[in-house]
Amino acid sequence: MKFLLSRTSSQNFFINTNEPAVIRAITALAIQDNCTLLDGNPLDKAELSARLNSVYPEDSSHESIPEESRAIAKGNKLTTNDSEIGPTISWCHQLGVLTPWPENAYFVDLAPMVEAFLPEIAALLDEKIVPADQFIKAVGEVLPFLDHGLYNSIARALAKRSVGESEAVSEVLSAAIFRLRQKKILSPLLSSDDPNTIDFFTDGKMIERVSKVEILL
Repeated sequence: MKFLLSRTSSQNFFINTNEPAVIRAITALAIQDNCTLLDGNPLDKAELSARLNSVYPEDSSHESIPEESRAIAKGNKLTTNDSEIGPTISWCHQLGVLTPWPENAYFVDLAPMVEAFLPEIAALLDEKIVPADQFIKAVGEVLPFLDHGLYNSIARALAKRSVGESEAVSEVLSAAIFRLRQKKILSPLLSSDDPNTIDFFTDGKMIERVSKVEILL
């Protein structure tokens, strides 16, 4: 993943080369709802293709793409066709973005990705217990396809979806944090006297209010 991220930037995000194309797909999956292990439904090949193609226009010359990117990308195709969906699923599975389910279906599950990058996230924060909003922003800085990250913001703008300011965490990132809490790697905390809290989804898509996150590395 570090290699893919190193080969992707805001300048080439809309260019149809291998690395940016994979990052675009991961970003599109990261802003989806009702497809995680929290309380979602697994997606088959056709549903994954539809979800991927619900975010980006057909090509980078579309008026919704920032003008500076249109000039660089020159009409590169952004959607995933039938022949490309198989390799895209394979890449996402290998990178720990999709968890297989019976009948050739998948859940979006970024817990393995967040876990792999926790040392870098912790190093960026330089503390084991941090305000929850700082933790989420650090995740987005290290993994820019997640909440408040650069690519996540681009995809949400195209799909006309918001993630909130600092009070809400997306279902996909909430699911990853929930799984890492089960593994005793992360511990979301609530201080009753702390006015700065954000909402996470938990099992059954219940809402849990959190003020700090402890990294148990």
